[in-house]
Amino acid sequence: SLRSSVRSATTSVAFAGSISGMVLNRHQLSLGSTNDAPSITVTNLGQYDNDDDEDIMHKANSSVLTVDALSAYSDDVIKILSGATLTISGTETLTALDVNNAGTLTSGGAGTFTVAGSWANTGTFNASTETVTFTATATGKTLSGTLNGTSDFYKVNFNGSGGGWTIQDAMLVSAADATDTLQVTAGTVTLGNGNGDNLDVRGKFVIAASATFQ
Repeated sequence: SLRSSVRSATTSVAFAGSISGMVLNRHQLSLGSTNDAPSITVTNLGQYDNDDDEDIMHKANSSVLTVDALSAYSDDVIKILSGATLTISGTETLTALDVNNAGTLTSGGAGTFTVAGSWANTGTFNASTETVTFTATATGKTLSGTLNGTSDFYKVNFNGSGGGWTIQDAMLVSAADATDTLQVTAGTVTLGNGNGDNLDVRGKFVIAASATFQ
């Protein structure tokens, strides 16, 4: 059915002509294309979304970008293509199952990132003062790619009952001297055993009594 194969793609251009290289994959919100380098905001994504057409997967209003507006899928993903930039400002929220960033994902302040699945970064994540909260309630989720250096996290909270995440690459959580820099509130977090799978926490690391870090 159309509903089972819905997909969305967004780019932004400042010229008259054709656009090529936009990606349309099932249950995926793709940002950018192979022939431009758009800078996209939540406001841009709200100009035409699920509120306007039920066959558009995402919704962006009231400062909240929800990738799967109707909670209809178990495999939705937001993919930021190489060259594209998505900015989540300090008063905005990104809610997604999986985040796959090959471009630039920028936090403009103390925004909220809620990720119910995995995080893969081969581009750049510009952290600010946000918290990234992982809320999976199933195992098999991963954090992979560049998770430190210019793509470090500010604060992270793993908070999903029954959730299981593996940190597959070196990761930095940089909120210096904060009391909630890295929290494992619920679920199980596993640090990978490959070379360089280091975890650097610059503030307080809190593991709840009912949660596990191994």
